[in-house]
Amino acid sequence: MLSIPFTQKVHSYEFDDVPLAIKKEYECMAKVIHDEANGETYKGKLAVAAVVMNRVNHKDFPDTVCDVVKQKVKGVCQFSGMCKPKARNIDVVSKEIAYNIVINEKMNDPTKGATHFHNDTVTPKWSETYARTIRIGNHTFYKQKR
Repeated sequence: MLSIPFTQKVHSYEFDDVPLAIKKEYECMAKVIHDEANGETYKGKLAVAAVVMNRVNHKDFPDTVCDVVKQKVKGVCQFSGMCKPKARNIDVVSKEIAYNIVINEKMNDPTKGATHFHNDTVTPKWSETYARTIRIGNHTFYKQKR
């Protein structure tokens, strides 16, 4: 399991005065961005992070980043890579996005409020029950229909 050194700078950012619980949220966010959007553009990585935060802020999902990214429904992980311990070499962009969202609490949501997404190599059945918001890179994003 990877542990991101929190005394390490991400560009010019520092973690010295950040509470441990927030550091853990940062680590979960950096991991999920890397796992779900590795190889995507900055906007694609930001979109995955936005889905996580949209879930955190939605009444139907857990209210922390770590709980959202580790959530299972009917025994299935909602973010496939997050339920299996594995070594990661998380890229700087994923770390930077995670820092800006979790530590600085700044985010621009390119998904238009999406709470779900999938890679375009698959078409899950659930996608028929949600409203498509946007396609970014290799992912299509959705939110609940009104």
